[in-house]
Amino acid sequence: MKRILFFIMAVFALASCGKDEIDRDFDVAPVQFKFDVTNAAGESLIDKASPAYDADFVANTYIKFQGKVYKMEEDAKEEAKPSTRAYFEYFHGIMIDQHGTKDDKVVARVGPFLADYDWKSEEIEIHWGDNSEDKIVFTSVTVGREKDNFPILSKKYLFNGVDYTETFQKPWGYMHLVKNSTKGK
Repeated sequence: MKRILFFIMAVFALASCGKDEIDRDFDVAPVQFKFDVTNAAGESLIDKASPAYDADFVANTYIKFQGKVYKMEEDAKEEAKPSTRAYFEYFHGIMIDQHGTKDDKVVARVGPFLADYDWKSEEIEIHWGDNSEDKIVFTSVTVGREKDNFPILSKKYLFNGVDYTETFQKPWGYMHLVKNSTKGK
């Protein structure tokens, strides 16, 4: 009898909650930046299966973010401020992603960063293994909420001062970069 009474009370308690009273967490895909890094002939400098793979290029590539240095392939596995969500993934720095694109290109991946936090003009310096440098400045802010409380986001991703938001926002999106090999130098 107690079980039946408890069940009836639970049903009434849930039925009495209005739609707007239910607290929801939404998982939004994290912000990340992917790069297909090749030589002038289109051969990958970071894919170990490529004839142009350059271990020195990889070893000398790093990013600077929030005052810290993260070397390529040295997984940071740390929280980039902030990191308090139900969808939790560590910030990895700059890693080689073996399955980073729909067409299975091996890419350099910077991130991930929480998508529903207000990132305002965050700067990432990329120092490539050929001594070239690039800069990402990204903004991703919540500007409102939809009727079901899902966040509405405004995003802008600049690469060397040029807006590439659409490129990085596409599912599986990445940018192609041509860099110089350090082999034989």
